[in-house]
Amino acid sequence: MIAQCQLWVARAYGEMGWLYEAEDMLSKVQADNLKRKHASLFASTTADIKLKTKQYKDAIPFVKLAMPDEKRKGNRARFAYVLGQLYELDNRPAEAYEAYKKCTQLYPPVLMDFNARIRMALVSPDKKKAVRHLKSMTRNYKYHEQLDVLYGAIGDIYLAQHDTVQALENYELAIEKSEKNGMDKAAVLLKAGDLYYAQRNYTKAAPCYSEAITILPAESDGFQRIRVLAEVLDELSTEYGTVVLQDSLQHLSTLSEEEQQKIAEQIVADLLKAEAEDSAKAAQKERDSRDKGLTSVNTSKMIGGGTGEAGKWYFYNAQLLRNGKQDFNSRWGNRPLEDNWRRRSKASSGDWAPPGESNDDDLTETNDSIPADSTTTAPKPRVTDVHDPAYYLQQIPRTPAELAASDSTIADALFKMIFIYKDKLQDTAQAEATYEEFCRRFPQDKRCVELCYIRYLDALKDNRTADAEDIRRTIISRYPTSKQAQIVSDPQYFAKLRQMAAEQDSLYESTYNAFRAGEFNRVKANTEHAEQNYPLSPLMPRFLFLDAVAKARTEGKESFAVALRQMIDRYPDSEPAAMSRDMLAMLGQGMESQQGGSLSTLSTRREDMQVEEQETDSTVQFSGERNEKAYVLLLYPVDKTRKDNEVQEELNNMLYEVALFNFTRFLIRDFDLTALPAYSAGPTLRISGMESMDEAEWYIGMLMESEEMKALIQNRQITVVPITETNSNLIGNGKTMDDYNEYMKQQSL
Repeated sequence: MIAQCQLWVARAYGEMGWLYEAEDMLSKVQADNLKRKHASLFASTTADIKLKTKQYKDAIPFVKLAMPDEKRKGNRARFAYVLGQLYELDNRPAEAYEAYKKCTQLYPPVLMDFNARIRMALVSPDKKKAVRHLKSMTRNYKYHEQLDVLYGAIGDIYLAQHDTVQALENYELAIEKSEKNGMDKAAVLLKAGDLYYAQRNYTKAAPCYSEAITILPAESDGFQRIRVLAEVLDELSTEYGTVVLQDSLQHLSTLSEEEQQKIAEQIVADLLKAEAEDSAKAAQKERDSRDKGLTSVNTSKMIGGGTGEAGKWYFYNAQLLRNGKQDFNSRWGNRPLEDNWRRRSKASSGDWAPPGESNDDDLTETNDSIPADSTTTAPKPRVTDVHDPAYYLQQIPRTPAELAASDSTIADALFKMIFIYKDKLQDTAQAEATYEEFCRRFPQDKRCVELCYIRYLDALKDNRTADAEDIRRTIISRYPTSKQAQIVSDPQYFAKLRQMAAEQDSLYESTYNAFRAGEFNRVKANTEHAEQNYPLSPLMPRFLFLDAVAKARTEGKESFAVALRQMIDRYPDSEPAAMSRDMLAMLGQGMESQQGGSLSTLSTRREDMQVEEQETDSTVQFSGERNEKAYVLLLYPVDKTRKDNEVQEELNNMLYEVALFNFTRFLIRDFDLTALPAYSAGPTLRISGMESMDEAEWYIGMLMESEEMKALIQNRQITVVPITETNSNLIGNGKTMDDYNEYMKQQSL
């Protein structure tokens, strides 16, 4: 009796996942104390714990021992199936076959019987007979919901025989026939995707990975690899599809109108046929669902659907999110998370949209695959019905401008594909082939020399000296006036580049220190030296930015603006370029008032502030908390004689000076500047980015250490005030700056 109780305790521990305790309890069982009738319990418990601890080979004899004495036929079939799985893991296919066969003879549940027959076929020594058996099962209606498993198993048999053609044919059938988005379908999708990927057939691998990632749980093995592949191949497929579409449209433009009309009508006919087939399948599926009753309802795609997901909100359900992403990508392609994401070109208002969609925010229908001819003064209404041949005919480029726009779209797509192949897929052969196609089709594109130079550097890095020399000659002969030609013509360039790698940090540091010391001529000289000797240095944008700010100090705003624009044109994606765009916007447009609306209402706002000051709410109190976000305010004195545009110009000048000061003093810290023309009845410049009052006071100390800024503040009679965000919000809402100044005086006593 004690031994029997110990076995049940061990089994209970195993079910709770307490595997160490289960094994410990099992070791205490005295086999001699067990009665013969409990031998099966001992064997099954031991087998169960060994399976849970992944001791598969050791579990085999205990499963064999437990099976004959098991009274319940269903459990005997289950033991036989598990035994077949264990033999498979132990690479004993003949014994696995017999175990699965035994399982089918014990009249197991339908699903177990089906799976046992599948496993029998996979381990059968007669593969041809196994394939015939599986194909006969596909014709049996009772297996119509398991066709993905059947065709997947047939594909596995062919794959084991290295017949990838037949394997892929059956995997495609499995995907097509699948009626449930379950793990069986995901397994087939991954096998097909991996085969296509190995064959470099990326356009067919992409949808396999994209669909599989919507089914697999995030914790499954290899999930991260599949997710990355799905994203990269989706991006590649989008660009590849763009090239195919534009090439097809350009080909159509060379045909007669009668031929174009015939092709468009055939497209509509094919579409109608596909829709009819889809409708028939949907109707059949609905009839099957009704026949099986409510139990057939698929809740996997409902909100919170799936095991353990009841009541779960959409955005907490990873699988539903992946499904949504796949639907979005199939409709729009890969789009970056940004404003105006519908537009391929942010400079135009209606560049590209998927069929039936619009680039405009109001989603007015438009279906051009290329930009409309800007010379057209009265465009015809766009046809939006996909069942009308005119819908497809209107996308054909006809004018020189439309053909040029189509070529530009193809060139952009090919250019992106080169780097996807090269950097993301490491497929050098495909990258090289795409490069050749790009240069063949668009020899005048300025990016050809850039691509050629990148190939030259790659050849040098891989020690392919002969290839590098051939590419070098190509650059010199085809692009003799380019900067790249000048570089590769200089035999000492790479020696200089290695020297630059060793000295660039110190050179930039000395240039930066010279700038901080006000030695602007030295800054210009160092920048000129870097440009002449190291034009492709990664630090060049920073040199040029320093040079631009040096010109701001010596030559004025106009030279500063010109230098910034030149730097942005050369290095649009660099870190200094973002800062430069902000500074150019500040110089060109000024800053909008954050309180009181635009400057035209400044006088009105001042009058309102005076009324508010008279109606101060004495119940509102300032906060003494110092460890919260804080500002530094540069308060100008109130001068009612000055015009609004004069005030704005003064604020812009101060913004300019403070921005330059921040850059010269703070290499890492980033402070935001905001002009508040009507703040507390007078114009104010607010500097934000401090995490506490201590930081705000520290910033003021740095500000007053600068002789230039100190003189500027004194000459313009500016008051410098630190203030927390909470107290700043009270100004104009029951309190005034005079109240705050009085409060600060009391705090300092």
